[in-house]
Parts: sequence; structure tokens; C-alpha cells
Amino acid sequence: MTQPTIVDVDVDPFEGAEKAATPEFQQAIGLLFVVSGAAEGALALEVLRMMSHPNKLTLTATPLVCGMELKVKLGMIRTYAAMHGLDPKEISALTDDIRTAFGKRNEFAHSVVKPQTDPKSVLVQSLKFDSRGQIPNPQRHTADQIRGYARAIHSSVRALHDRLTQIGYRKSTELL
Repeated sequence: MTQPTIVDVDVDPFEGAEKAATPEFQQAIGLLFVVSGAAEGALALEVLRMMSHPNKLTLTATPLVCGMELKVKLGMIRTYAAMHGLDPKEISALTDDIRTAFGKRNEFAHSVVKPQTDPKSVLVQSLKFDSRGQIPNPQRHTADQIRGYARAIHSSVRALHDRLTQIGYRKSTELL
């Protein structure tokens, strides 16, 4: 039985990549990455303000926290929340929302946007094998959906920030 070819080594994978999606989709995907980058920076600040609570922020740990993977930052937020006596279910729900929102960003970051054949959507092909050892079918996304993924990242990180502020953590503007 012949296995399907995943990558044709005789084809330049970057040739025509800039034309894989229309400017509207390029802008929506760009927004998704700009928002996710800003959100990761904001999460680093959340970790720092929890680390320093109730004192002012010390910048000593900034390089360590800023370089952490998302899952590590979220784990630290849950750990500090537990250390500070916060409701673990509430904080876990907030961090789970963030992880879920970042899932779509990761889909775009670690997949291939196939050349557009439909002007109203793009196909995103994951190269990760599923539980059956198969490459899953490509997923279709509209520009509005992609912008919605960016909004979900922003709103989930904002919800965590707002809740930590309500609980009594110093606002990030008060930390320096």
C-alpha cells in the first residue's frame, strides 16, 4: 500500500506563499498574531504581579517570566492563586479559557495555510497526526472567524486581569 506524499521535496514550499491568502485574510491572521503576542506579554505581567503581591513589582524576574511558554505562565498563575488562597476552580476556569483561545492561534502557527480557492475562507492544514496516525482534514476559516479568535484571546486574558484586580492584586500601573 502506498503512503500519501506529505511534502513534495521537489517543490519550493515558500513559492507563492504570499499569495496563499488575500490581503483581508493576511490582515486577519496578522491581527491574530499581534493580539496573541500582546496577550502573552500581558500574562507575563499577571505572573509578575502575583509573584510580587502585595508589594511593588520587582523587575528581576521579568526576563525569566517573559520567556516562558504559555502553559508555564498559566501554571504559575494557578500556583500563585492557590498560594494566595484564591478559588482554584475559578482561576482554572479563567486559565482554561485562555488556553482554549490560544488553541486557534496555535492552529495557524503550526499548520500550513493552503492556497486560497474560495475568496470567503482559507484552508488550514495541520501536519500533526491525529490519534489514528492520520493527518486530519484541513479546516476552513473565514476572516471574521479569525478576527473572532483574536477577540477571544484578548477577552480571556482581560477577564483574568479584571478578576485579579477585583480580588485585590495591584493594577499593573501601580506596580512600578
